[in-house]
Amino acid sequence: MPIEIKHASYTYFPGTIFEAPALQDLSLKIDDGDYVGIMGKTGCGKSTLIQLIAGLMQPLEGQIIIDGKDINARDYPREELRRKVGIVFQYPEVQLFETSVEKDVAFGLKHSGLSKTEIAENVRWAIETVGLDFEAIRAESPFSLSGGEKRRVAIAGVLAAKPKILIFDEPIVGLDPHGRAAFLELTGHLNATGATIIMVSHNADAIAENAQRVIVLEDGRLLIDAPAKHAFRDVTLLQEKGVGISPAREMAHLLSACGHPIPQDTIRYQELLPFLINLGKGASS
Repeated sequence: MPIEIKHASYTYFPGTIFEAPALQDLSLKIDDGDYVGIMGKTGCGKSTLIQLIAGLMQPLEGQIIIDGKDINARDYPREELRRKVGIVFQYPEVQLFETSVEKDVAFGLKHSGLSKTEIAENVRWAIETVGLDFEAIRAESPFSLSGGEKRRVAIAGVLAAKPKILIFDEPIVGLDPHGRAAFLELTGHLNATGATIIMVSHNADAIAENAQRVIVLEDGRLLIDAPAKHAFRDVTLLQEKGVGISPAREMAHLLSACGHPIPQDTIRYQELLPFLINLGKGASS
């Protein structure tokens, strides 16, 4: 279910004194099964892009094509898009409102055309997929849960429709280290089972450790679109553009500048560790 953005442009408040271009002639393609991290300074167009992909807004120019179909064509069935694309916004737990976890997760399936049995199966699967015990939590009020559990329930509500494309907007903001690790493990599992993952985040570490590909936007235009190992290579450029760098990449860059032979595509801790061990051995000998 590939995604193709063709010359998409979007401007907020066009024709007014508040006119603000958000995307400018943007073209890119995301293939089935990709895990894509989207980065860039605040206001660069990240949120606009994912809302266009999710069909929440329409480009003023250009096309958004999913699975070979223009999702903004007059005859495109919107219910088909809802089955294909799920989006989880920042702090999704604030959207919880039902009296029980089970009802909240099932809410989005009310008009899906699924039978009661199918809905029940999807709800159980979604709750268990996010790492919660279905029987233990199904009747609990969402408001009695911890912050991390609330976020998992909110994500389960999106997963219940079993979309093949999952979009997350700053998903780890506000989570403690355990919650962040659990969420990123979940996205890796979903990606491994066939879902396309698109994650918007300012957290370069999370993107470097998990994404296969990195897209960096600047002023609504494509600045970088490359495999993760290559996207973080030019540290100077990223720093100039105000884009985060993973700590492992930054350390590798500093050590390389000091004359240590560390590959410039070192962006993850597990890649850096052998070099640090060798440095430690050299220092002690």
